[in-house]
Amino acid sequence: MSSKIDAGLELISALGALELKTIEIRDLLYKLISKDYNTIDEILETAQKEKLLQRTEKTYLMTPEASSLQFEKPKIIKQEESSTCRYCRKKLSTGYYLVFKSHTYGPYGSSCIRKMYLDHLL
Repeated sequence: MSSKIDAGLELISALGALELKTIEIRDLLYKLISKDYNTIDEILETAQKEKLLQRTEKTYLMTPEASSLQFEKPKIIKQEESSTCRYCRKKLSTGYYLVFKSHTYGPYGSSCIRKMYLDHLL
């Protein structure tokens, strides 16, 4: 599997939500993992094949297997810096980075980290 697919699966396994609308999960993957819609589709298809997600008409349900995935849970690190949020493009004085085993994504503001359903990692 490609590193983007792995990163997407790691992200899905770390989400604190039980259910997300299709637009919400696609938006998270777009803003965090890849701007390529084919890659996003591949991540979602792989997550369903691996039984991490179950798709309903309008939502994706996180399955119990998602929390027991063999990926390491990502960490969130906080860093004082002058930068721009990768999610909303606002100026930051404190950046939060999402650290996966293979990649680090960020910086993000504190409110954007919460919008990503990852505040349980803070």
